[in-house]
Amino acid sequence: MKGNMENRTSMQRAADAEESMNMRCWHCKEDLIWGGDFDYEDYGLEGEGIVSNFSCSNCESTAEVYMPFNEDR
Repeated sequence: MKGNMENRTSMQRAADAEESMNMRCWHCKEDLIWGGDFDYEDYGLEGEGIVSNFSCSNCESTAEVYMPFNEDR
């Protein structure tokens, strides 16, 4: 029985960690849905990096996240 209790605790911690990683909408606090990744070049930006786009699962909000690549990476 103790093994099952430890396993549930471990599974719950994993679920909690996964939920905390979900991005939330600034406006309604619901989950954002990942739409895709694009290169900076696709957006006409200089340098190298990725632009990720997200949409809200509840309202019509969208978000873009810009992640530049550093030369020392």
